[in-house]
Amino acid sequence: MYSIYNLLFLASLSFLGYGHVVQKHMEEYHHHRQQVDFSTGIQAEQLHSTQRQVHYNDTSTSSFATARKRLNAYSKYVPIEGPAQSAIMFVGDGMSIETVTAARIRKGQLAGNSGEESELSWEKFMHTGLSKTYNVNQQVPDSAGTITAMTTGVKTNAGMIGVGPEGIRSDCESSIGRHVATIAEWAKLRGFGVGIVTTTRVTHATPAGMYGHTPERDWEIDSNIPSQEEALGCKDLALQLVEWEVDGAGWDVVLGGGRRGFFPNTTSEGRRRDGRDLVAEWTARYASKGGRYVNTTEALKNARESTPLFGMFASSHMSFDEERDPKLEPSLEEMTAAALTILQNEEKFPKGYVLLVEGGRIDHAHHDGNWYRALSETIELERAVAVAVSMVDESETLITVTADHAHTTTFAGYPTRGNDILGVVFSNDANGRPESAPTLGSDLKTYTTLGYANGPGGGSRVTAGNVTNAESTAPDYLQQSTMLLAESETHGGQDVGVWAYGPGASAVSGTFEQNFLYFVVEHALELDVASAASPYLTDMMSGNSSDGVPNQASTGAQRGQDTERSTPQHGDGGTMMLALGGGVGMVAGILLSTLVISLRSRSGLLNTETL
Repeated sequence: MYSIYNLLFLASLSFLGYGHVVQKHMEEYHHHRQQVDFSTGIQAEQLHSTQRQVHYNDTSTSSFATARKRLNAYSKYVPIEGPAQSAIMFVGDGMSIETVTAARIRKGQLAGNSGEESELSWEKFMHTGLSKTYNVNQQVPDSAGTITAMTTGVKTNAGMIGVGPEGIRSDCESSIGRHVATIAEWAKLRGFGVGIVTTTRVTHATPAGMYGHTPERDWEIDSNIPSQEEALGCKDLALQLVEWEVDGAGWDVVLGGGRRGFFPNTTSEGRRRDGRDLVAEWTARYASKGGRYVNTTEALKNARESTPLFGMFASSHMSFDEERDPKLEPSLEEMTAAALTILQNEEKFPKGYVLLVEGGRIDHAHHDGNWYRALSETIELERAVAVAVSMVDESETLITVTADHAHTTTFAGYPTRGNDILGVVFSNDANGRPESAPTLGSDLKTYTTLGYANGPGGGSRVTAGNVTNAESTAPDYLQQSTMLLAESETHGGQDVGVWAYGPGASAVSGTFEQNFLYFVVEHALELDVASAASPYLTDMMSGNSSDGVPNQASTGAQRGQDTERSTPQHGDGGTMMLALGGGVGMVAGILLSTLVISLRSRSGLLNTETL
């Protein structure tokens, strides 16, 4: 399929007397289409017939009836406005709108359907909105600033967790007295149960947003804190998690990865320089109260009645879902079910609970430039939401599903209905039926529906040949990107979706600042945050901050090893040359297009309404 730019270019050559060039280009174009290797994917004719069948499954009557059915359901729906007994906050880290759409299609296609008509579990929720994710000091945010907005009601700077924007990143002294109270601290103060579930390290930015206060997200382990900053009283996030208490009560369930931050560096996987075994310290404190530490799936299954429960199933982040050993690492769905089993014990938590669940590795897959794993992780989050919905009463539990930020994800190309969402683009012909050969770009190469604006896949289009479905649908394939950032793809600054269910969900509507989500949960649970003089932790505790939390900073995974980058990435010299060459080509193309439009306008051939 030719774009309007291809046609304008060829028409201009013909108009100027270069008809033989046009003929040669057309022959080369069709030759390339015939040479595309279909043996590694769905055979062309099979694809054509399969997609044609899917294409005609929808009729005027069926689509009309489907939409009317939803309207009928909506007309009977009555929002639940009463107070919520409990709240579950799901966060798909890096789950852009494009990721949600592509995961919906992927889910449907894995079930043998076209995919576009599928639904993710949270897309059945009646209340939706858009969240503005920027940090106080950054147009495109990082996870530390965004989770602070969602868990404290205060927007802050990138890289800081649980600290107001008056603080300075990596500056311990500037954070002292500027710790802002989290939804978990308020909930625990009011007698609620508190839990965290994540597929990342439990000290990573998003889970740390429930308990941590630090001017530097990378201070996950004490060995990552500069000595002069530690001397000022800043504590690493692992230590903060173990020591976290509010009014004498600690958290009730924490499940995820990150063991290395809790053991001394004298052990096989430990990274702590202070020689402390934080798991042993935590166990000594809580074993007499029924507490238990687990590190395998089987141990988790046998500890569902234990409270508090501390589980870490990997040295660093947990494995991507499709690569994990189910005997060693539970799925996000299994961890969510385990956490809810504990927190729904009404004898222990008569007032209810607050639970944060993060699908954290969606973000990591996108940073790698890998759509396959990003969609797999999103679908795993979808299953976790589904199991939560099945375990709660809608009249009692508020559930929100959102992302902390987006990525530079792209979804384009006019693929036909049912086109493999991870595959190369097959467009429709002039009659609206699927083509038997893939669509080619102006460089006479195939391209995929999904891509990135920047990332490790940049430049591969110049050096690689035609991409086949077998290549683009493989787990390790890195989608092509417009600009090369060899180390890591970046976050995106676009708004993210919010879906809500249960008491107080009707507040999720329209477009709002990200920190508004904190108040949606706080209001639904009637935590009475308004009684505090300010958002600061010291005011929440009437001048006495919680044990282990005040004036602490956190340590993080070693900077070079953290998958999520919060600092700008730069391409190499070759990338700059490619960008320069592309810029020259773009200018030349614009000038040529302007000439063609001018010539065609004079001849009366240009219909400006079609541009």
